[in-house]
Amino acid sequence: MTRATRRDKYIGKTSHLYVAFELGVEEWKLGFSTDLGAKPRVRIMPARDLTRLAREIAAAKQWLGLPTTAVVRSCYEIGRDGFWLHRYLTSKGIDNRVVDSLKHRGEPAPATREVRWPGRPQTAGDVDAVPCGGSEGVERPAGADG
Repeated sequence: MTRATRRDKYIGKTSHLYVAFELGVEEWKLGFSTDLGAKPRVRIMPARDLTRLAREIAAAKQWLGLPTTAVVRSCYEIGRDGFWLHRYLTSKGIDNRVVDSLKHRGEPAPATREVRWPGRPQTAGDVDAVPCGGSEGVERPAGADG
């Protein structure tokens, strides 16, 4: 009989909070986790409500038993919201990644500033760069100019 390898034996839980965004016109869906294999805490909130976003992140840390000082790492697919959200998140100390699904098809991503997680190689769908503030021409909520 073959014994299965226990994934959690080799990939331990971290003290990081991982956040995945699904950005819609009317609402955003957030998935929170501390481990790649764990079932995420899923929350739905109004789109571009940055006060609510901060509350959801704080609540997820508490729900998942993380300290308030836990590192937050997030990602979202580039789309109608452009890069203002990336600049906002990084201005709040959140380690954010932007994914470009077009890059999977060989189309170029914008290029001006690198966005990478330290110590982690860039993958095929990662955006190579983030345009300088305000250049994407999308409506941003007040206070999100980051």
